[in-house]
Amino acid sequence: MKKISSLAAFFLVIGSSVAAPVISPVPNLAQEPQHATASKRVTNYFTREHYLGLRIDDELSSKVFDRYLKSLDFFRNVLLKSDVDGFEKYRNEFDNGLAKGQFDFAYQMFNLSMTRRLERYDYAISLLDKPFDFTGKDSYEFEREDAPWAADVAQLNELWRQKVKFDALNLKLAGKTAEESTKLLKKRYENAKKRLLQTESEDVFQIVMNSYARSIEAHTSYLSPRNAERFQQEMNLSLEGIGAVLQSDDDFTVIMSLVPGGPADMTKKIKPKDKIIGVAQGEEEFVDVVGWRLDDVVDLIKGPKGSTVRLQVLVGGDASKGVPTQISIVRDKIRLEDRAAKAEVLEPKLSPLGKKIGVINIPSFYNNLTEDVKKEIASLKQQNVDGIIVDLRGNGGGSLPEAVSLTGLFIDKCPVVQIREAGNRIGISQDQDGSVFYNGPLTV
Repeated sequence: MKKISSLAAFFLVIGSSVAAPVISPVPNLAQEPQHATASKRVTNYFTREHYLGLRIDDELSSKVFDRYLKSLDFFRNVLLKSDVDGFEKYRNEFDNGLAKGQFDFAYQMFNLSMTRRLERYDYAISLLDKPFDFTGKDSYEFEREDAPWAADVAQLNELWRQKVKFDALNLKLAGKTAEESTKLLKKRYENAKKRLLQTESEDVFQIVMNSYARSIEAHTSYLSPRNAERFQQEMNLSLEGIGAVLQSDDDFTVIMSLVPGGPADMTKKIKPKDKIIGVAQGEEEFVDVVGWRLDDVVDLIKGPKGSTVRLQVLVGGDASKGVPTQISIVRDKIRLEDRAAKAEVLEPKLSPLGKKIGVINIPSFYNNLTEDVKKEIASLKQQNVDGIIVDLRGNGGGSLPEAVSLTGLFIDKCPVVQIREAGNRIGISQDQDGSVFYNGPLTV
């Protein structure tokens, strides 16, 4: 547990009273019908195919409970001890939930944690009514994953008084005035509340299923349909849409950047910092998307190649400039070139190398990676490099067949990886083409 001790020049414990915060309304999330089918299918698949050989019992349930509770309140500064004690009756219910596909109890846990978190944000905002005094001593424990749970609201209030004061101090050290800090922190906490209130049933279900998956072992995960689609797009380095990177800013969806040569870029009418306030499919009516979750707006804008989407855009992001511009865009297939393998000749910065070295950066093992790397190697060969470095730093993994195929560019024939499967079966993936595309000096 880490602790920040203040400098005497900045900290002072504040004992002033504050007005009772206004509590925000909380949505009552519940499991949806498709989740029962999905959870039973995932459970059956893990039980049948996972290499560890699972038993769905109370021992596993207890592990899932602990991980789920940690996901609800990792730093133990939201829930009360009485809340956690009340959750204990569910410790041995997760195995039954997995078998039956019923997680009403897990949703009850989540709903209470969301209520508590909103209470904390409302309390944090109420603390901003009065300025902080940084002339004495104070302290803030910011890593509390092993700390005791707060016994009462007074203890939670003290933890959050420390947190808000710490946030304000960081802004003060960054050169912000007291007025600027208050404005920024209020906006920060209000935005956190908005994001929390946009939580959907699918979000809770994913947390539950990932608590189950990660309780099996650290590299097992569950992907919701939406996240599975995103993963497939990342594996293919392509998607069908308008070719724009979007970001949420307050209640607006903002254009952050455009894919060069993509449909949005080719219109010459849409630019970074523009705000999207409405989306329409073809000639249909516009849907107002102000205040929407970012991924819901993205789902509206995406669509099959050749289809048309219309956007209502505030040019330059300034709502004071009058009527929004309407822009019609024909969707197309977008290749995510910035995530593909790239090669360059190393330019030494400290001292001459004496050799010409090529570097191939591979950010992930995506589909068709091997063909991309072959092109990059061919380019480096034309530049007469003396050796190649394959840079896998930051590579998060991806397709195992693609990794095996990539390895085959540098070796003749041999096993590449062993895979342990259910029932202790051992599978071997190997390069068998008998050819080597590059046989010069190589560092990985």
